[in-house]
Amino acid sequence: MTELTDHIPERIKTIRKSKRRSIHDCATILGLSKGTYLNIEKGLEPITLPELELLALYFEEDLSVFLNRDQSPNANTAFLDANLRSQYVRVRDKMLCALISLEIDKQAVTLDDIQQATRIPMETLQAYENGTAAIPVGDLIKISVFLGIQIDSLYKPLWLNKPELEEDVSKDAWQPEYPKSDIQESSDDEEPFTDIMNALRQVSKQDQAFIAKYLIEKLRSI
Repeated sequence: MTELTDHIPERIKTIRKSKRRSIHDCATILGLSKGTYLNIEKGLEPITLPELELLALYFEEDLSVFLNRDQSPNANTAFLDANLRSQYVRVRDKMLCALISLEIDKQAVTLDDIQQATRIPMETLQAYENGTAAIPVGDLIKISVFLGIQIDSLYKPLWLNKPELEEDVSKDAWQPEYPKSDIQESSDDEEPFTDIMNALRQVSKQDQAFIAKYLIEKLRSI
């Protein structure tokens, strides 16, 4: 966490309680254990931007309510289809990594330059660049500030430009308090998706960003 994001864990906890959402359900939304989710609320574990976006959807809030200390909660968006959550996080992580890499190439800066400016460990930056690790919000903001990227341009999810989900789709898709067996079981639909994500690593960063954007749009149209 940085001083720009130190307030986020407490904001998540406060809004979760005000919305009467359970810790179990929030952890399920993010595909995490209850212990890991609790550590996020305590500020002991980092949270990524796609994960924060999913919580914003679940709380029916705009993402900015977590980022701005003085903004009051405001119901806004429809809930993301439960069948798409894990795919969404993975595609958005890939998309953010690709966009950052493209900007790095465009400005002809090196990881050494970023490391010196942000103090993020080099091995961590390399993992972000390779797409083997998701970028926590704190590090994403540090890197974006260094590269001169407007934060607002990163945290507007693509579905804000898409029609809202029909009410019956949203209700049918979400069943709170999943049994553990349901959480642990993986769907057969994830196998082709995993193949696609593996294939993405074989193409250029520019193609990754384009393909990831296309996949997000397709996921939203299912």
